[in-house]
Amino acid sequence: MARQITLIDHEFLRNISTREMLQKASVYRQSSNVECAHGTLSTVETGIEQMAVNFNKLGSFVTRVVQQHAMDDRVDIVKGFILVAKNCFELKNFNAVMAIAVIGLQSVALRSLKATWEGVPSMYMDLLRKLVVVMDSRTNYHNYRDILKNTVAPAVPYLGVFLKDLNSISEGNSDYIRGGLINMHKRRQIFVKLMELKMMQSTKYNFKELEHVQHALRCWLNSNAEV
Repeated sequence: MARQITLIDHEFLRNISTREMLQKASVYRQSSNVECAHGTLSTVETGIEQMAVNFNKLGSFVTRVVQQHAMDDRVDIVKGFILVAKNCFELKNFNAVMAIAVIGLQSVALRSLKATWEGVPSMYMDLLRKLVVVMDSRTNYHNYRDILKNTVAPAVPYLGVFLKDLNSISEGNSDYIRGGLINMHKRRQIFVKLMELKMMQSTKYNFKELEHVQHALRCWLNSNAEV
């Protein structure tokens, strides 16, 4: 399942255009904004928005599946999702790790299922804790950033951090410097971030798409039906 989730996420990543990233960085300005889990978007129905929506759906899907099942099945389902998150990490799909391990399994709704968590073996709990620590936001994603620096494509970065950094560059640097000159330092910083994304977009994963699995995944993510 991790491979098929990664192929879907990478497809969304490849659909993000340079132009909309420049819009996000306020190089091209637009008037409309959309709020989502990954931040404020400067346009509607873009690749960024589509990837953000899919991210939210994956996290909600994890929570929903665990909740829908009886106590006897929940422990095995939680164990399964932890392993999927681990496999996504090994595939360098950090977007899915965040959605599954943090947004899904660490949701308030699931944290309240104390009997379920007490039944999860310590080996799995240790693994989940390690994934959560990697994606910890309290230190400005320091652990994740360290790993990403040494990550070779193909990979799917956590889009939230990428957008946060792009916004920081945009908001933290003026467009012009003294004398009315274009701030080339700001432009260079934006260019470097865009090239990082381009590299990850252009390098594809080399494993096979399983149409029946992907079809089932897309149906589950877009449905509230029981799985």
